[in-house]
Amino acid sequence: MYRNYKSLLIYLSILFTAIITNSSNADVCKYVDNYGRITYVADPEHPACKTKQKESLKLEISKLEEKKTNASVDKCERNNFLVKESRYYEDEHNNPTLEFSIENKTSTPISGATIEYTIKSQDRAVPWIEEIGRFDIPGGIEPGEKINKKFQPIQLRMVEIPSSAYVAVRISQIYSPYDKALCSTPMFSDQDERLLEELKKNLISTE
Repeated sequence: MYRNYKSLLIYLSILFTAIITNSSNADVCKYVDNYGRITYVADPEHPACKTKQKESLKLEISKLEEKKTNASVDKCERNNFLVKESRYYEDEHNNPTLEFSIENKTSTPISGATIEYTIKSQDRAVPWIEEIGRFDIPGGIEPGEKINKKFQPIQLRMVEIPSSAYVAVRISQIYSPYDKALCSTPMFSDQDERLLEELKKNLISTE
């Protein structure tokens, strides 16, 4: 009985050490970045971290490249739903407002859209705001029709934006009269492109 008890203690000791070591390595390597992704940082004391970092970067790059490919072959008519002009201003009630003219060159009436909008100043490299928002179009917009649309997302009230700022708008999704999304794949945005380039640079730096 004593021999079995001693063997059990040795086994438990080895098991406990293995668990602590693996847990320690995982905690040292694991890192959650600003995008909420789990990535891995290389630590000279833990060589396995560099391998995990490469694997994580390759996985993120693969996902983004797949998204880019799918977006390029999507038959959605989003590119025919045109934003002709756009501007930013404060209305008579001091409400921050986006206003743009839209032309529907698709083959179907459109009831609304999701847009990606960026507000910048000429003398600043960093945008005041980059957001995604959806707006509805009462009565819709028929094929060939043009309308002006005002959009007042609540996010604009959270940032002090100078009146000299300008806005760039991209359409990421359009909706049918029955509120059905007409694009089967998400648009590959400017943010996606910048992130893909950043990840590729990080991967090269690990070589």
